[in-house]
Amino acid sequence: MIVNATSLIGLSYVAVFPALLAYHFWNQGVAAVGAARAGVFMHLMPFFGAAMGVAFLGERFGLHHALGMALIIAGVTIASRKWAG
Repeated sequence: MIVNATSLIGLSYVAVFPALLAYHFWNQGVAAVGAARAGVFMHLMPFFGAAMGVAFLGERFGLHHALGMALIIAGVTIASRKWAG
């Protein structure tokens, strides 16, 4: 691995700005809908990560992806329902 100014600037950019923006928007979302409701949607991150990997990186979509995504959607749906009682 070659360490030079360009690679350090690139690493700093990737480490700082996306992380700051992600935390900022996540905290705004938690403030808007509450921690309990927002926590359920944290489990959508692997869903979108896999979908973006297929869309932008050309990764292959397998049966295990489909099953995992179905379980994630089912879990989020069940957890976000309002139950009578």
